[in-house]
Formats: sequence, structure tokens, C-alpha cells
Amino acid sequence: MIARTARLLFLTFLAAFLAAPLIIVTGVSFNHEARMNFPPVHSSVLWYGTFFADSGWRSAFGRSLTIAALAALVSVSIAFPIAYAAWAYGSRVARWLESAARLAFLLPLIVLAIIY
Repeated sequence: MIARTARLLFLTFLAAFLAAPLIIVTGVSFNHEARMNFPPVHSSVLWYGTFFADSGWRSAFGRSLTIAALAALVSVSIAFPIAYAAWAYGSRVARWLESAARLAFLLPLIVLAIIY
């Protein structure tokens, strides 16, 4: 019981530690001034209005969302069959494919670009 409570407490602190930068940046984005104050002195959505009023920022945001969605689709389309084959069959080919897929996390992108 104590170990479970300690683990839950640790995970709670870890989640709060990982979420803290996101909370601070979000809080800073509601400043009325061009200075980064946390907590905001005068709350405003001025910067969100400025962001969405500029067509260049909207275009870049839309392009970023499109790239993120396509990258997620491609990575899941590649990783899921490899993971399933390694789990279901455990053959030598499946283990080789799993090792090749893990190699992408270990090597820098420039090395992978040269290899392929």
C-alpha cells in the first residue's frame, strides 16, 4: 500500500514537472504587454487575435498541422505492422525489422539520410 502511494505521488510530481513549461507558456501568452510576465498582470487575448489576423501565420499554422498529421500517419503506418509482426510471430525477419525500425531512434537524421 505504501509503495503504491509512493509511486502515485512520484508520478503526480513527474506529470506536474513535465506540464509546468506548458502551463507557464500558456499563461504568458495571455499577457496584454509585449513582455513575458507570469502570472499575467493584465489578461488579454491580444496576441491570439494578432496571430489569427495575419494570413502568413495562419498559413504556416495550417501547414504545420498538415505536416504533423501526415508524419503521424506515416509513422503509425510503418510502426504498427512491424510491432504486430514482432509480437505475433517473433520470427527472425520480424526481429530484424524491429531492429531496423529502432535504429531510426538511435542514429541522427543526417546519418540515416546518407545510408538510405
